Formats: sequence, C-alpha cells, structure tokens
Amino acid sequence: MITAHVLRDESGRTLADQADELADTRTRLDALEYEDVDEQGRPLEIRAAFELSYRHLKAEQARAFRLLAAAPGPDLHTAAATALVGRAHTRRLLARLHSAHLVQLSAGDRWSMHDLVRLFADEHGLGCAEEDARDAAVTRLLDHYLTSARAAVTQVAPRTVVDRSGLFRDRGAALDWLDAEHPNLVAAALSPAAGPHPAGAVLPLVLAPYLNHRRHFDDAVAVARSAAETCRGRGDVRGESSALNNLGLALWETRRFQEAITAHRRQRDLAEKNGTAHDRATALNNLGLAFTGAQRYQAAANVLYEAHALFTATGDDHAAARARNNRGTALQQLGRIAEAVTAHTEAARTFAVHDDRQLTGSALANLAAALRSAGRHEDAVALHRQDLAICRELGNRHGEGQGQLGLGLTLLSAGALTGAGKAFAAAAAIFRETGDRRREAEAWGNLGLARSAGPEPDGQALETAAALFRETGDLDDERRALLHRARLGQSADEQKQD
Repeated sequence: MITAHVLRDESGRTLADQADELADTRTRLDALEYEDVDEQGRPLEIRAAFELSYRHLKAEQARAFRLLAAAPGPDLHTAAATALVGRAHTRRLLARLHSAHLVQLSAGDRWSMHDLVRLFADEHGLGCAEEDARDAAVTRLLDHYLTSARAAVTQVAPRTVVDRSGLFRDRGAALDWLDAEHPNLVAAALSPAAGPHPAGAVLPLVLAPYLNHRRHFDDAVAVARSAAETCRGRGDVRGESSALNNLGLALWETRRFQEAITAHRRQRDLAEKNGTAHDRATALNNLGLAFTGAQRYQAAANVLYEAHALFTATGDDHAAARARNNRGTALQQLGRIAEAVTAHTEAARTFAVHDDRQLTGSALANLAAALRSAGRHEDAVALHRQDLAICRELGNRHGEGQGQLGLGLTLLSAGALTGAGKAFAAAAAIFRETGDRRREAEAWGNLGLARSAGPEPDGQALETAAALFRETGDLDDERRALLHRARLGQSADEQKQD
C-alpha cells in the first residue's frame, strides 16, 4: 500500500505541501487512480505523485532511477546496481532515490521498487533509452551476473577449472551469494536481453550445478529450455546439446519422464550428426535414465549397454562406470539381479579409484538394493551405512534422505520393523527439509507399512502419504496408500469383533 507519507522530497515536503505543483501535473498525465488517501483524506493520483518526485531528481539520479527498471529480477544488490548504472558512486544515487521513497532498501544492501514505481520508471526509461545507454547498461549487468555466477558455482561444485577471481572467500560465501541472487539470475537468464548476450546460452549452463544442488528443478527446466531455444536459433549445436542435457536431467528430477526422453533423443540426434562418440554416449546414458524413470527397463538396459561400450572405447572409464551403474538399476527391475550386482560392484570400484565419493556412495546404495533383492540383508545394511557415512561427510542431505529410505526398505524386507520405522521417519524429515515432496510421500507410505506390520498399527502415516501423493499429482500412489489405510482399519475392526 503506497500512502502520501512515503512520498517526500529532500526538504521533507509531503504531497499536501505540493498541492499547487500537483494541480499542474494532473493536467498533463493520464489518471492513475489508487484507492488510498493522503494525510488530509484526499484521493491520491499515483502517476502525478510519481511524476512530481521524479521531477525533483537531478539528472544523474533520474538516469539511475530509469535504469533500475531495466534490471530483470525482483531486486538488486549494490554491486549489481553499480554494474548496471556504471557509476562508482551508484550507492549515493540509490540512497537519494531511497530518501525520495522511490526505491526500498532491505537487509543485505539490496534495493527494490514497488511494482507501480517500477512501471513508472520503465515508462520513462524506454523513452530515454538512447540517452541513458540502456542496452549497454543491461549488458554490463548481465556480464556481472555471468562472471559472478561462474566464480560462485566453481566453489559450490568444484571442477577442473579453479576459481581465481577472489570474489568469494569460500564455499559458504558462494552459496550465500547464489541463494540471494537466485531469483535475479534466473530472471536474467530468461530475459529478452539475454538472447543476443552470452548469458542467454551460458548462464543456464553455469547455473545448472547450483540449481541441482538446491533442487530448484522447475527453474532448471525453464532456463535449460530457454538456452536450448537460444542456441538452436544461433545454430550453436554444441550449446543446444549441453542445454538439452541439462533440460532432460531436470525433467527427470520432476518425473516428467516422457519429456526427458524427448529432450535426450534430440540430444542423441545432434550427437550423431555433429558430435563425437563421447557426446553420443552421454546422450545415450541420459536417455537410459529417462527410460528407467518411465519404467521402460529393457529399452533402458539396451541404450545403457551401448553407452557403456562407447565410453569404454573413448577411454573414459569414469563415464563408463556411470553408465554401468545406471544399467544395473534397470537390470534390477528386469529381475537380472546377479548382473546388477556385478554392474554396481564394478562401478563402485571405478568411482573409488577416481576418489569420486558421491558416486561411490550412489553405487553402494544401488548395490545394496540389488543385494536386498537377493535376500542378502546383512550385506545390504552394511552398504547402506557406508553410503550414509559418505553423504554425511559430503553434507549431501538429500542423498542422506535417499540412503535412509533405502536402509528402511532393506530393514523392512528383513523384518526389522523398529529399525525400518526409524529410517523411514528420518528419510521423511530430510525430504521435507530438502523440498522433495514426492520422496517424502514415499517415506511416509513405507513408514505406514512398517507400522502396520507391527504390534501397534498406525494409519496416520498412510494418510499423510496419501495427502502428499495427491499434492504431487501421483494419484495411483495416493490410491494405494488409501487402500492400505482402509485395509488397516478393516483389520482393526475385525480384531475388535474377535
């Protein structure tokens, strides 16, 4: 709600003190009525009020005001605003706009505009675009976001490239910056201005590890799709292939498996026409994952076998192990347990040689699932505990939740109901913390099954699971949870009658 007391000039004059000036302004502006009143109860004409405040700005202040409206995203840190405005004393300009109540200052040295103020500033900004060098200003802002994001993500997901920018002292500082700038970075990547700028194709690729780490998969889908379209328009085959890679993986995480299959098929086709054997293997590996998610296990096993062979031929044994690990999961679903055990065992061994702790844990968890299917519960539990130790070592909370879920399933299969219940409860808490509602529902459902088999059945967990499945759109799973709940109630009634 904007009221008169937030619109004062440097001398402290309110709108009531500026009645004569407002009268002249009203005759020149379209009416923009706002259901509010000033201190004397008079209707406020917002456009006129903004115009009056704007008219009292100095030229450099007015330019900064107009340029702020060109920035994508909900707010700007002072560093980003400085890149946009292109003045060393940008903070002083912002402070002046704040004193005029045209911008708002929040914790963390961040500046924002009320939506109506932003519309007003943008209207003037478009009219003064050439005078303000608006395009160049937005380019500087996109450069700032891209450079800073590169440095931050390198800290979050270290690669072979070492960050020497000095922008972030450690991983924590990098994550704090990414968390604060996340809405702005996504908006920048999706903005029309990013189309001709490197940010249009590169910023989504740079952000992918962070978006995956924080599980912002809807944003990951949006920016990857945008990047794929941008690269396709530019004729950038490699860029499009990379974007499709990230798009398909993000779609897989959101359980949109058919869309993921489509994305990875396009990725594979590009690799067959213009890429290397390694590119094709990467696309096939991803396609295999999508097939597995869609429960097309034989198709998954086939393409993952081909991916493993291609990676092996290129000499990339680490990537070959990824394909083999993924194929093991498909083989489990096909009932080929001995082959799955071999696949996961060999994959874990390769990952350990490469000191890839995260994928080592993943392979051990998959091996545990295969051993559970073979009835080797004690060995499976030991592997689950190894995986959980690795997840805790790496601070991988979501992986820890998956580990607890797997451990619970093994203990449930072994008849250790109390231990299974504890593991499922821990998994549900972690998935709620990490925002994975689908897996949280799975954990609650399994917790309900564990409790149902015990001496004191409790249907509340099944009801919670059903509600979560309804929320995530998994209606078949919702029906199954409700069916188990109904059977539990029926069993309880029969026991009372006996």
